[in-house]
Amino acid sequence: MTLLTEMMERPLDPAYAAEAERRVARGLSPTPPPRPLRIAAILLVLALVITIAALALRQPRAVIAEQKADLISRIEERQQAGDAQRARAATLNQEIATARGQLLAAQDLQTLNSELAAAELGTGAIAVSGPGVVITLDDSAQAAGSGAAGDPRAAGDVDQGRVQARDLAIVANGLWQAGAEAVSINGHRLTSLSAIRFAGDALIVDFRPLTRPYVVSAIGEKGQLHTRFVGTDAGSYAQGLADNYGVRYSVDDHDQLTLPADPSMDVRVARVPGAGPSAAATSGAAPTTATNTPAATTTATTTKEAVSP
Repeated sequence: MTLLTEMMERPLDPAYAAEAERRVARGLSPTPPPRPLRIAAILLVLALVITIAALALRQPRAVIAEQKADLISRIEERQQAGDAQRARAATLNQEIATARGQLLAAQDLQTLNSELAAAELGTGAIAVSGPGVVITLDDSAQAAGSGAAGDPRAAGDVDQGRVQARDLAIVANGLWQAGAEAVSINGHRLTSLSAIRFAGDALIVDFRPLTRPYVVSAIGEKGQLHTRFVGTDAGSYAQGLADNYGVRYSVDDHDQLTLPADPSMDVRVARVPGAGPSAAATSGAAPTTATNTPAATTTATTTKEAVSP
């Protein structure tokens, strides 16, 4: 108890009081004056430490930005190289088709040549021209932020004003339902193997990213394709996107459109007409069968075939 009482009554060590008395006896103040140089040195050290820490934190961001810019540059170079290869493939396919047509004509096989042309049109192996419609979809003026995978209209944290993969798939299928003979999105021809997907912030068709605005072109009966599409569920859906979410949407008729061929089309199965499956010669890939009827798709994939005029 004596120790506790001493601590409560005299919390300061007696040595401090004795030192203060000695300073007063020498004519000095009880406490030593502040030392500006020491304080300045301490502040300088603190400022130096803070500066070094700030630079250490900012440097990785600069490195990341540089790496990101380099990656974007490499991606763009790869895409340009891929586009050049696709263009060359399309040119070679056209030359092959021309040579094949001349050979068939020389052999007086006009019927077979016509059937082949119709099959190529239906599968997207050749470019097509004719009247049609162009549907343009674009994000709303207020759209911001990034989307998410899955159903874009079901998640509350997703910007509803952005065009999603599901929207493009529904519009494409609506055009097939309305009687379109060929469809493309931003110049990418849709075939029975095409897929519309949503990956992070990007919409992709056949593993090719799309840029805004999203232009869906379709060739079909003049004056009828537009009216039939507007009357489908897909037309009502597209109009609902514009009315409810501010998505920019328009449908325009065109007297002449040209849709490119799909350069990635490859022959996987060959069979002599009238021969059974045993006569088929395959390249090792699983056979695929093309029909003339468009099929419905999921929110991420569109599956269809064009019909011959």
